Formats: sequence, structure tokens, C-alpha cells
Amino acid sequence: MNPFFEAIYEVQEATLMASRAFRRALSKPHYFREIITQMDLIGVGSILIIVLTGAFTGGILALNTAPTLKTFGATAKTGQLVMTSLVREMGPVLASLMLLGVPSSVYIRSAKDALIYSDLIGGLVKPIVFGFIIAVVSCRAGLRTHGGTVGVGRSTTQSVVLSDILILASDFFLQKLIQAFT
Repeated sequence: MNPFFEAIYEVQEATLMASRAFRRALSKPHYFREIITQMDLIGVGSILIIVLTGAFTGGILALNTAPTLKTFGATAKTGQLVMTSLVREMGPVLASLMLLGVPSSVYIRSAKDALIYSDLIGGLVKPIVFGFIIAVVSCRAGLRTHGGTVGVGRSTTQSVVLSDILILASDFFLQKLIQAFT
């Protein structure tokens, strides 16, 4: 099968798998307790890594942009730059307060001023879409795995790469959509 038709086939199979999963999620028996348990394990259990990643990324962003902003006399806008970057693109995490002599109150005020409603919407919608992409791609890769342990490794690598590509592409389109409605 040529690569074009193989890609079409994979999209078809992933769509069918996702639609069956949604349909069955709405039918009995319902596993609400298990869903809550999984949400706790996956969501709440990931908060530490998300906060650490966001904090260090925010700190790096602040440390790298503050000197440039200083040349324009705009160091008070460092918080605004970091907050909008993190909230819009990295999710709702707190940015680090590791700046070059800017008082934390100025940083926080600037960050609050920069935060708008559409940023919160994006911070809530994007993780849901990204999670959906990861789930569908990973389940599809797992269902078509063959070849023993080597096949499991290959499928895992392929699902990570494809998920990354689809997340980056969907992030672009979601951001354009959010900007169009605000």
C-alpha cells in the first residue's frame, strides 16, 4: 500500500476507534469511580512535573528576555511577556520570579494585566485536545503493534513522534481559532 493510502487508512481507523470509544463511554455500565481515579492519577499526579516545568521555563524565559527588555526600558513588562507566553502556550502554570532586580510586585501586577479571558480558555481547551490526540494515537499504535518487544518499542516511538507532530500542528490551529473568536 502506498504511503498516501496508508495515511488515509490510519486516519479512518483512528476516527472509527475514537467514535466507538465515545459511544461506549456513554453506554452502560458506567465506570465513574474508575474515571475519577484515573483523572486523579494522571491529572493531579502530574501537577508537580507541570509546575516544575512551567516554573523553570518561565524563569529561563524571564532571564533571557529581561536584558533585551531592559534596553528598551521595559523590564516591568517581563512578567507580562512570561505570563502570556506560558498561559497561551504552556498551560496554566506559575512563572518563576527569578528576575534581574525587578520587584516581585511589579512582575505579578504586569502578569495579571497581561492575562485575558481567551488565555484561560486556551489553557483549558488545549490540554483536552492534546490529551485526546495522545489517547487516540497511543491506543491506535498499541492496537496495531506486532513483532513482540521490538514491535512494542517501535509502536511507542511512532506514537510519541506522531503525537508530538499532531500536538504542534493542532496548537497552531487552536491558537488561530482562539484568536479569531477574541
